[in-house]
Amino acid sequence: MNIIHQQSRIQLLRSTKVLPSANSLPSAKSLRAARLLITVATLLLSAVGTAGAAEFDTSAVPAPLQVPAGEVLAIPARGVGVQIYECAAAQDDPSRYTWTLKAPEAELQDESGLTLGKHYGGPTWEGTDGSKVVGEVVAKVDGPDAAAIPWLLLHAKSTSGSGMFAHVTSIQRLHSVGGKAPATGCDAKQLGKELRVPYTADYRFYTADPASPIGLWKTIDDKTGKPTGLIRIYERDGKYFGKLEESFKPGAEHRVCAVCTDERKDQPIIGLSIIRNLQHEDNEYTGGDILDPESGSVYRCKIHLEQDGTRLVVRGFIGFSLLGRSQTWQRQ
Repeated sequence: MNIIHQQSRIQLLRSTKVLPSANSLPSAKSLRAARLLITVATLLLSAVGTAGAAEFDTSAVPAPLQVPAGEVLAIPARGVGVQIYECAAAQDDPSRYTWTLKAPEAELQDESGLTLGKHYGGPTWEGTDGSKVVGEVVAKVDGPDAAAIPWLLLHAKSTSGSGMFAHVTSIQRLHSVGGKAPATGCDAKQLGKELRVPYTADYRFYTADPASPIGLWKTIDDKTGKPTGLIRIYERDGKYFGKLEESFKPGAEHRVCAVCTDERKDQPIIGLSIIRNLQHEDNEYTGGDILDPESGSVYRCKIHLEQDGTRLVVRGFIGFSLLGRSQTWQRQ
């Protein structure tokens, strides 16, 4: 049973007062009733979850909004709330005024209507358990309803906490209704005015498949044991690549790979392709190479997953695999 169904079951039991308060001891009768209700609730909620997953047809999602290969649907949710706009001067023409998105404000619900969390500026999704994911728009497609906000694909820019949203890698916003700012009503007299437009939308939260290396990884230096950055591994045309998404070294955002000797020379460090052309063979990914951006050296590379997909062993070598270095990265 996933975390959403666990929360739903607890809320159901509390609403029926079968779960006792901390200051009272349950009777034998109430214990029998609790066990029965737990069994029934588990069966019902499991059925709801299975039906919800079966009803979601990924083929109906436009191609630009499809999540990367190797990600699986973890949390389906419904957003109910408002899109908040502010009347402001247009960035490209200060003499023109337009409704500018300020932030969303919505409640996240599961299939049965129980509250999972909230959605607000960032854009951020926060669970009732305190876990959060902040998204960054990757693609946008207008839905069939011209009066509704567009459908979106976002990747997780950052996550926090240890609950339902802690390991989200991608988010889809689909089937939106309403929420679009009006084309008129914003002028110099209305400057600064706030407008709240009701909307609903389906949100789909994805996590990395534990059997795949695709996703975000924290790199750990094999000599110091300290984290050095974040690398995102992705698949393209059947091969696997890894790009540096964040470096923990000060000033990295301004650095280029001056020591690189191939087409990556003088390219920005952030966003640089570190791993290239790995192919899946049996229980490992091999046949590609890995770049050390500190020295510019390029090594042959192979990787494999350990500890139920939470760790990635990365080995760089010249010639034989026995002669090289290994690092163990942590899935984010």
